[in-house]
Amino acid sequence: MFEQITFTGSAIATLNPQVYGSAAKAIISISGSDIRVRLDKTAPTTSIGIALAAGGIFTLTSKAEIQAFRAISTGTTTLNIQYLVV
Repeated sequence: MFEQITFTGSAIATLNPQVYGSAAKAIISISGSDIRVRLDKTAPTTSIGIALAAGGIFTLTSKAEIQAFRAISTGTTTLNIQYLVV
């Protein structure tokens, strides 16, 4: 299963349950601008959250993390997400 999300500025990105279904792992690449991420179902801000750089790749390792994922961008960002059922 694969999903691509493009978002800008103050928009909060979440992952689509209709796409990830029963996936228990997600590999995400960041293109465009840097992002901040939270994994507690709380919206990050441009100054609060885990800072991740454009060009980076990170992994969500459980369904709970996939469901709780929230991201905000410092500009225009595209996330390419490969979901895995493990």
